[in-house]
Amino acid sequence: MDTFFTSDTHFYHGNIIKMCGRPWIRNGDLDDSGEWVSREIKDARTLEMNEALIAKWNSVVGAEDTVYHLGDFSFGKNLKKIRDRLNGKIHLVLGNHDRKNTVINAGFESVKSGLLITEIDGFFFVLNHRPLALDLLPSRPHVHLHGHCHGCPSPSPRYSSVDVGVDVHNFLPISIEEIFSILDERWMRCED
Repeated sequence: MDTFFTSDTHFYHGNIIKMCGRPWIRNGDLDDSGEWVSREIKDARTLEMNEALIAKWNSVVGAEDTVYHLGDFSFGKNLKKIRDRLNGKIHLVLGNHDRKNTVINAGFESVKSGLLITEIDGFFFVLNHRPLALDLLPSRPHVHLHGHCHGCPSPSPRYSSVDVGVDVHNFLPISIEEIFSILDERWMRCED
């Protein structure tokens, strides 16, 4: 059983494709002002994104693995339908697009609004949708994982913070080993 982290899948959110430059846009999908040329095109690309995200997720996450999803799971509809197709035991930390009353019966192992602090493999993980300011983080050694930034620089970058959003990690959940690899590389640069 492995542990994975992800954020900002935005299932059923067609506009996230154009807002973040996700690869499901084709030539001719947008008009000169950057808007979808039709609702049908937007819906088709949204379903393509959903299917690709599900396939990528299931390519790395097994049925018994644990996944911490750090918010913005879906754009408010069909949550159970999507959740039922994803491998793993998913713990959801609510993001700014998630509504607790719509996710409560969607089949998540747990749903948490706000900060979640958990211990995994002897390390404290501070999990939140948005990156946290330095003074809000606990003083004990920890790893801070977040989403929300979609690959843009975090407003308060720290050597122990990692954006686990799909836009940063090839639309895949990332394993705890990958988190430590990212941090090891960053910590080695800080020592030089």
